[in-house]
Amino acid sequence: MTQSRAHLVTGVTGFLGGALLLKLLEEPDAEVWCVVRADDDQAATRRLHASIEKAVQVYGNTSPALVIGRCHALAGDVTRPDCGLVVDRLPRISHIWHAAATLRTEAVYAQEIRNTNVGGTRNAIGLARRLGAQLNHISTLSTSPIRSGTLLEEPPDATSVALNAYDAAKTDGEAEVAACGLPWRIIRPPMVTGHSRTYGATEFAGIYGFARRVWRFRLKHAAEASARPLAIRGLPDARLQLLPVDALVRCVADIGHLGPLCKRFNITNLSPPVVDDLYSAVFSWLKLPPPILVESVPEDDWLAMDLEARVGGHLDYFARNDRVDLTNCLSVVSADELRHPMDQDVLERLLDWYARQGFRSRYDASWAPNPSRASR
Repeated sequence: MTQSRAHLVTGVTGFLGGALLLKLLEEPDAEVWCVVRADDDQAATRRLHASIEKAVQVYGNTSPALVIGRCHALAGDVTRPDCGLVVDRLPRISHIWHAAATLRTEAVYAQEIRNTNVGGTRNAIGLARRLGAQLNHISTLSTSPIRSGTLLEEPPDATSVALNAYDAAKTDGEAEVAACGLPWRIIRPPMVTGHSRTYGATEFAGIYGFARRVWRFRLKHAAEASARPLAIRGLPDARLQLLPVDALVRCVADIGHLGPLCKRFNITNLSPPVVDDLYSAVFSWLKLPPPILVESVPEDDWLAMDLEARVGGHLDYFARNDRVDLTNCLSVVSADELRHPMDQDVLERLLDWYARQGFRSRYDASWAPNPSRASR
């Protein structure tokens, strides 16, 4: 990619967006304009620079000084028309990368989720139309329709399983993009984990949110939870759709530059962990007995039912064993780029890194990562 490009990125202070920014800036002549929620451009610049410095520290792949000079912070808000930007101030933009989204899933936040994940997408489309730019829309693998157990690279339909308000909003956001009449690509990532080399992350949803909820359950039921194995819903051998953030943004960047237009691109890990690996990692990490995986939790097991109530939204993803159609994706990236072996050991390393970022201070005195692992 030698041609100089001017990019505009939303969601740049988030987990995926921040890593994508660093990836785009690996092009030596690339310039990136970043939409940052702030009161003015000065505040946006401070927030952007702090985000870049954190990401560089976490991933360790460059120096802030090498990239900050080619980043331009613009105070904006994706929930406003044109993402809150003054379009006349912008240069000619080749690509808009719409990564901004709220990761909330609960129905109580449904309107907020729609305002950001549907309304924000609509405003990114309007901005792309004003700028004459290609639109790379970051969606989610969960919008894919399913046939014979395979998640397809096709438009969402009645077979798409919207497990929560987030998935439903992402599905509607895709419909907005597909109908916009502009050159677009829809990129569907799986759940994202920390960096494949440093294990670091800048935000902690997905498996981290699951582990955090199990930890809260452990705090409430310390004696009972440690006394016996707990029943928990899940398919032991189900493949988890997990990919390290660095691997993901390499694929996203390649697809966003080279992928055919007006196509959907599923992304997943071809060497994924299985559900049993994740449950074993989390329960070992929290010094709990290995759980018993079941299709449904017995209603007379009050302790297991309380755990289900706390983590059920996560378990909906872990009770599936879908294959993933990667036809469009593999027309751009190699299969090797999607192979990132992850087992219980790797998952525990990711959780250990999480614990060392200050989350540990909120644990009760009896909990801490295994010392032999924490020093790795």
